[in-house]
Amino acid sequence: MVAMTQTLLSVFGSRVVSPSTGLLLNNGIMWFDPEPGGPNALAGGKRCLMNVCPVLGESGDTRFALGASGGRKILPAVFQLARRMLANGGDLDSAFHAPRIDVSGSDVVVADEAIPADQLEALRLAHRVETVPRTVFPYAFACPSGVAREGSTNWGATEIVSPWADAVTEDDMAGAA
Repeated sequence: MVAMTQTLLSVFGSRVVSPSTGLLLNNGIMWFDPEPGGPNALAGGKRCLMNVCPVLGESGDTRFALGASGGRKILPAVFQLARRMLANGGDLDSAFHAPRIDVSGSDVVVADEAIPADQLEALRLAHRVETVPRTVFPYAFACPSGVAREGSTNWGATEIVSPWADAVTEDDMAGAA
């Protein structure tokens, strides 16, 4: 099981393919800030700040790997999924279908409008909260994916509203062989 983050940044990254690997190269230079003095300011030998948070975990007899795309939104999404996996005995389906919040962009907590009203009210007592639907675009939350294994059974999941997500069953795989 592997949890890793690889990003192109833009849709086709730098639009350059490595001749030795055949992989698209990223255009991470976009992360740099052209203004001097900032944390992502351009400078010789400097690396830009980047958000990744691949996680390997274990809950009971279930092992799992989680990751996400989505810049600053990655850490809160992966944390919430991992917490739910640990609290709910490794239930990947429940973790991915549970509503989320995002606290990465400002002093406003962005909350999935599917969060129960009493929980939203409690959140509003401590924070400024904006509720949003979980949609494909605009992305209010990261786009996570994960795998889990219990015994000889494997599961996979990805952001439930993503049009690029897909799933197959063991029956589908047996028919393809």
